[in-house]
Amino acid sequence: MSHLHHFKVLATHFECNSAWRSELMDPDLDLKTPSSSHVVQFLTHSFPNLRTCTSLSNFKSWFHRFKCDYPLTHAALIEAAVFRNHRNRAKMVDHEPIWAVWYDHLRSAKQSDVRIGRKPMMRVASSLLQHDLDPNESARFVDKEDGTPVMMAICDFCSLVEIVNWVNDIVLRNVACQHNVRKEDAGCIVICGWSAGSRSKPAFDFVRNFLSSKSEDEKHSLCYEAASVFALFWNMICALGPEEVLSDIENFLSTTNIYGMDANVHAGGPENMYTVPIMFRNARMAPPSGVFAHNYAW
Repeated sequence: MSHLHHFKVLATHFECNSAWRSELMDPDLDLKTPSSSHVVQFLTHSFPNLRTCTSLSNFKSWFHRFKCDYPLTHAALIEAAVFRNHRNRAKMVDHEPIWAVWYDHLRSAKQSDVRIGRKPMMRVASSLLQHDLDPNESARFVDKEDGTPVMMAICDFCSLVEIVNWVNDIVLRNVACQHNVRKEDAGCIVICGWSAGSRSKPAFDFVRNFLSSKSEDEKHSLCYEAASVFALFWNMICALGPEEVLSDIENFLSTTNIYGMDANVHAGGPENMYTVPIMFRNARMAPPSGVFAHNYAW
């Protein structure tokens, strides 16, 4: 039986079975035994003369040409790559006092997820930095070969202190009552808006990540305030550019018909509306998902 047939069968298993996709998202899948993994068992049976890592790599190479036919499997592979990169990255330190604060913690503190290896610490070589922005400096970085936007840094993005304080208050309230999604990093970061759900139980819905029980009115209030912050941020970004990035995001939103981050779509009520603290109606809402963070460092 040809490799092509085995790959098609395997892709179908991934697409139709969430348990198989969960295994695919495990960055240590190639270390599993056939008795502990449906995927490894299938690969071992189908390609007995190949190591698991080799047959899995061959499948991924084949799959790249047919990823549009298997969207759930494609999403699982992307998440696996993100998780693997997150696990392997080092902690960058730019001066000695920070090194002293974090060295013992990163080397010996209890881990929140034992699957993620401990991160090495590395010093930033300041002399090798191509550009070091001052706190009061803005810049736009582009690819030197084709001019593609890479990053923007905008100083004094919002000069209204009242709005900045309002945003900070909402961020702190959300961070205090929702689950941290990066417990192995310093600080706290939480997801807001729509989510694809957990790996074991995927479902497209507004996040349900509250640390303690709350009434539906309390949940809606927090979600509405968070969506209002992101709506303000998104509309300010739309006014400032860069146009190439904005048009790409807008095209994705319009072609997929995915919801914007509108809490009223989820809970009922007037849609496309946010309060900052004055109310905007028939407004452009932010893309579906974002994060709030407090003292977060990765």
